[in-house]
Amino acid sequence: MKNRKKRFFYKKGLRLNQNKLFFGSFALLFSFVLVVGATLAWTSYAEWTKNHTQSEGTEKRLEVKVEEDFDPNWIPNIETKKEVNIINTGEIDAQIRVSLKEVLLQFKMTYEVYPRAEYAKDSYDYGDLYEAGKGSATIEKSNSQTWIVGQKYKSLDEKKQEHYYEGRKRIPTSGTTEIGFNGGNRETEMSKWIRINFGPYVQSNQSGGGEYWYYKNGYFYYSTILNPGEKTKTPLLRSLTLSNETPNYFKGSLYDLIIKVEGLSKNDSW
Repeated sequence: MKNRKKRFFYKKGLRLNQNKLFFGSFALLFSFVLVVGATLAWTSYAEWTKNHTQSEGTEKRLEVKVEEDFDPNWIPNIETKKEVNIINTGEIDAQIRVSLKEVLLQFKMTYEVYPRAEYAKDSYDYGDLYEAGKGSATIEKSNSQTWIVGQKYKSLDEKKQEHYYEGRKRIPTSGTTEIGFNGGNRETEMSKWIRINFGPYVQSNQSGGGEYWYYKNGYFYYSTILNPGEKTKTPLLRSLTLSNETPNYFKGSLYDLIIKVEGLSKNDSW
């Protein structure tokens, strides 16, 4: 019988229908607030997303997920552990591929700094976040699609007091930037201050035996098939590093590293 495509939306932790074969696509998004010269506070969430293909009459399921070993403490110029591996949690052998994307939003600053001679040297090195007036806050930290220049973001301090900040600059100006092999394709302002450290066995092409990751046309592919219950033996990502020279205007910025993992049965092709 001819396959029919069907779209599913489900949250992490919900059980899939075990009588069908699924093409699983899992997106994991990490959002964190950058505060120059201080420990950075991270928040993270995960949700299952679209693109699941259903095949009638199949009694087993395909499912993959991200396993991340994460140190939540971010200190400038010190590698922050962010180890990413993939696990086959389904019932059939699976091929694995991963895409990486990023986006950053900076907020307006105030530069009423004295003495003026110091301010004149480089206004971006001084000042603090500009307090915008109260109003509709449409920027959501966990949803980079809402990160729009000119819109407001509401933040609560330790005393639960509200503060409103206005988006000043988005990188890239729309959408997200795809991260290529060895960090290629990144925006200059991102790569200069935020270093992505890949695992020891990530290469630019498919060659030789063993288990490794190779990059092709926007995706990082795992070199071998994962059996049910198996996980990748070498991580795609090892850590992230924030430069100790990150400029003051990054203060309060929102940065998302988007890790999307896809699994496909071993007899199919991408």
